[in-house]
Amino acid sequence: MELKSLKQILNSDKKPTLEIEVEEQGKVFSASLPSGVSVGCYEAVEVGVEKAIENVKKLFPKVKGLKNQQELDQLLIKLDGTRNKSNLGANTTLGLSIVFSRAFAGSTPLYQYISQVSGAKPCLPKPCVLMMEGGKHGQNGPDIQEFMLTCSLGSFKENYESLKKSYFKIKEIVKAPLGKEGGFVASLKTRQALDILKKASKADIYLDAASSHFFKKGRYFFEEKELKRKELLELYKELIKDYGVSMIEDPFSENDFKGFKKIMRENVLVLGDDLTTTNVSRMKKAKKLCKGVVIKPNQIGTLTEAIKAVHLAKSFHWKVIVSHRGGETMDDFISDFAVGVGADFIKAGGPLQKEREVKYERLLEIEKELTNN
Repeated sequence: MELKSLKQILNSDKKPTLEIEVEEQGKVFSASLPSGVSVGCYEAVEVGVEKAIENVKKLFPKVKGLKNQQELDQLLIKLDGTRNKSNLGANTTLGLSIVFSRAFAGSTPLYQYISQVSGAKPCLPKPCVLMMEGGKHGQNGPDIQEFMLTCSLGSFKENYESLKKSYFKIKEIVKAPLGKEGGFVASLKTRQALDILKKASKADIYLDAASSHFFKKGRYFFEEKELKRKELLELYKELIKDYGVSMIEDPFSENDFKGFKKIMRENVLVLGDDLTTTNVSRMKKAKKLCKGVVIKPNQIGTLTEAIKAVHLAKSFHWKVIVSHRGGETMDDFISDFAVGVGADFIKAGGPLQKEREVKYERLLEIEKELTNN
């Protein structure tokens, strides 16, 4: 294997990121790395792009002869030598892990290769399509970061087409610009946004509260009010009752374990993201604090570590949601990853942004392949 190209490109947030190309047996394989906008404090560290390029150049001679994913990833972890990839950077290690996975797969579809590595049967996840956004993703929007819809009509195509119709209904209602992940950003309060979702669709509502961003010194500062944990819980209970919210991600701050314990008693699927950060150590601490987990490979830094996180989640009988990031690229890796690990859901943003749309298009291609075989 030879290193063909190594360069800096811009992600969807107009921030620099890393793109790697390698050549193996006359075929070229590439990977480009996303970056988080709303970042949990337990995520693996991302180094600057120039540093990542230097690191790849130094690492490549040591790894180019490897033929096994686990061997590659273990060597990258060993060479980094830290708990959070702060030496080499998660963007360095994941870039190599992904591009090598494509080279290792060769002519085999990537999702089939990942299925072989993970031991899971390939299956299509349910789409969670972003409709509206606020928080760190949409200035002047609601304090809740993401308002998504998901459904279970049958095929991935049926689900996605139904949710796209709801998306364009909302577009006509709010007439607002797009946020960082392709959802509409309107100057609305949470209940106003939920009223619009209910008007546009009968699909299930999924909220990403990303509450760490409005948590300071033991209080939650939500919609111009200072709330105690108990008061925020009451707010969520009202939203669950009044709007049928079925999924809530990070309803409390990443270290507010008491809040997570309390909301676990409610009739809602509680999901961890900042709480868990695709990290098995954090996930073990959160075993009784949520019922599902958001998996983002760049939170941990290698393909096999992300797969281990999925395995642990499934052993806990949690739902698995594979997710994009705030700063995305045209790389559709997470689509193959979600199918290959047998994820329950995928978050890929709004369908009008090209970096998000390419993930959905890849899933539609995979569904066709699996249906025809």
